[in-house]
Amino acid sequence: MPQLKLTYFDMAARAEPIRLALFMDGIEFEDCRILPPEFATLKPTLPSGQLLVLEVDGYVLSQSHAILRYIGNLTGLYPQTVLDAAKCDAAVG
Repeated sequence: MPQLKLTYFDMAARAEPIRLALFMDGIEFEDCRILPPEFATLKPTLPSGQLLVLEVDGYVLSQSHAILRYIGNLTGLYPQTVLDAAKCDAAVG
């Protein structure tokens, strides 16, 4: 299992579906919740200068839908058929 570190503000918002998917499958991850003053320091190191990010074995993945799709594939929650996957993407998008 890869080492996962989810970084977002200390709120639910876009990170919550990802946290829930990880909890549902019992996957351990570091849940790094930052406060707004910390963001100014962190921003230059982030892809596109934005949160939310998921570090996967040190690789920084951005964009909440891409992260959720990755977690879905990792946990088996993402559908395997093309049509079902499209339905899932439509619901999340």
